[in-house]
Amino acid sequence: MTSDSLHNHDNTAAQIDPLTGLFESTHPVDLRLSLPLPGRPVFFSLIAGRERRSPRRLAVERHQHPLRTFGNIVFMLSSLTGFYALALFGVLLIGSILEF
Repeated sequence: MTSDSLHNHDNTAAQIDPLTGLFESTHPVDLRLSLPLPGRPVFFSLIAGRERRSPRRLAVERHQHPLRTFGNIVFMLSSLTGFYALALFGVLLIGSILEF
């Protein structure tokens, strides 16, 4: 393989075919959402399904992507606050409707 072939951007079907299966999601839940916020777009992803990763890979990924980070804690607290605010609003709304 030469340097020219490594930098060649004209991919052939033989090169691309083995890679197509790697990027297809087979999870029962696969939600992806991009929010075009001013100044900095944000990407959300929720993927759920049966665990297929090996214990070794789980340990490596747990070390590379720890759950207890500042961003994750702020996100969870704000999500819980929003959920409870909506629940309280719903209870107050139902209570005011049932009084009439």
